[in-house]
Amino acid sequence: MKKYILVLATLMCLACREVPDATKSEFTAAEQSDAAERLVERVVGKKAARAFSIVITPSTDGDWFAYSSDGRKIVLEGNNGVSVASALRQYLSDYCSWQRSWCGSSENLPDPLPLPESRVKKESPYKWRYYLNYCTFNYTMSWWDFDRWQEEIDYMAMNGINMPLAVTGQNSVWKRVYNSLGFTDEELESFFSGPAYFNWFWMGNLDGWGGPLTDNLMNKHEELQKRILHAERSLGMTPVLPAFTGHVPPTFSEKFPDAKVKTTSWVNFTPVSILQPDEPMFNTIGEMFLKELGWEIDTTSEDCRNIVLPERMDGIMADYNRIQQDQGYDLAKHAGEECRQYSYFVTNYPNCSQTVIVTLYIQGKTVIGGDIHTAELNGFMHGLRRDSAE
Repeated sequence: MKKYILVLATLMCLACREVPDATKSEFTAAEQSDAAERLVERVVGKKAARAFSIVITPSTDGDWFAYSSDGRKIVLEGNNGVSVASALRQYLSDYCSWQRSWCGSSENLPDPLPLPESRVKKESPYKWRYYLNYCTFNYTMSWWDFDRWQEEIDYMAMNGINMPLAVTGQNSVWKRVYNSLGFTDEELESFFSGPAYFNWFWMGNLDGWGGPLTDNLMNKHEELQKRILHAERSLGMTPVLPAFTGHVPPTFSEKFPDAKVKTTSWVNFTPVSILQPDEPMFNTIGEMFLKELGWEIDTTSEDCRNIVLPERMDGIMADYNRIQQDQGYDLAKHAGEECRQYSYFVTNYPNCSQTVIVTLYIQGKTVIGGDIHTAELNGFMHGLRRDSAE
């Protein structure tokens, strides 16, 4: 049996290829400024928005925002789009008694808007401000359209969120994955849950409950996810995308009888099938993970070993962990723990004559870090994303 299972490790790297903007992960200061201007218009209206001036000054010393007056306009400053949005919220709260919340809002504004009496600046002690989990993500968001999502993204930005969970639309990609593995649409009808139960399905608690899920809804959610990612990233956010959990269709063992699959039960629901991380097929996670990121590798060059991460992330390890943190990982959370290290030769690195190596660190079912590097003295090292090399 071929040891192949298509693993969706960063969701939209496959789904978004047809829409270039959806794959764009980094936005310039000017692009973030444009996105922040549009946010200001949405929040206060076009007329009042003319009272504001936006200044983005990129910084590597942490996130900050400020508001002030230049004598004519209200100046919103920050090191990215989220920071400028936070400055807007702070100004509106301080000078206009403005408030927006899920439980009720007070958004009436004076005309004209008052100029600040002095410059107010605030700094965040935290690099990442995470938002949402699978349960809170699902209860009502399954029925949101983009207008409602835009409102929530604005709300995130004004409250300093820069790392939101982003799992909308993954079912259509999973369907293509399992279709390519030989699963029929009929077989998958008993796998995908209905929209009211997405979070429990994604967490591997149940199969098919509230389904079947229509192709129309899957496709709409996929397109919605592309717009969500673009809106979040244009403000400088780093969305968190889903990975493979081992949850497979209930007929998986029939198609792959030699695979190590166990069943697990949640309350009184029918048991679900989970592919085990020590299953030989699981070794291909590294290969498929990288393919979803845009890299091609020489699978015959695989080197796998068990390692123990250092107890302390200092010196060289501190520098290395900064690369991990920049791509949403943090090896400090796994200090002193055992994991598996996979290495492969990269065969499609652009404009490079050196031998390029990719390293992945996998713990259980989860990728916890990795890098692309060369071993030469004049070489390089960066994160896993393809756009880090371009």
